[in-house]
Amino acid sequence: MTTAADLIAYLVTKGCLPMVAGLQPLGAPPQGTLIPPQERAAMGFRGPGYAFRYETYTGALIADFGADSCTLRAADQDADQALQVLHSAITHDYADLAAQEGPDGADPMRTLRTYTARVTDKRYARITVAFPRLGAPVRIGFEVRVAGLEAIGRRAAAG
Repeated sequence: MTTAADLIAYLVTKGCLPMVAGLQPLGAPPQGTLIPPQERAAMGFRGPGYAFRYETYTGALIADFGADSCTLRAADQDADQALQVLHSAITHDYADLAAQEGPDGADPMRTLRTYTARVTDKRYARITVAFPRLGAPVRIGFEVRVAGLEAIGRRAAAG
């Protein structure tokens, strides 16, 4: 068993980023418990895909693997630790990377950090991390969403 932060970093760099680039995940996927489709829909996940629940030393992690994106949620995760572990993993595996940070327009209790990483010659991925702003209750959780982008000229468009 591992921490939620370590599992998030592993799933993003070895599973989600290769998947949105149209590649096979790297390494064996960790064993999780499949969430039934009705429960998945009740969690707000739409469209085709599969959701799994993972138990870690630091609490449960929900991972949803959709057709064109991956979403990871950890309710009780230490955001500082998770950000540090995820940032280190992404920068280790993806050299062509840009990052921005700012308030979450949809939730004033959260901050968004967005990475854009080149995953192949013609594809990029957007990694959006939502985490509690300083002073917010930890219960609002830690969420990572990975979506693929296709390079078009000098811009990237959702793909």
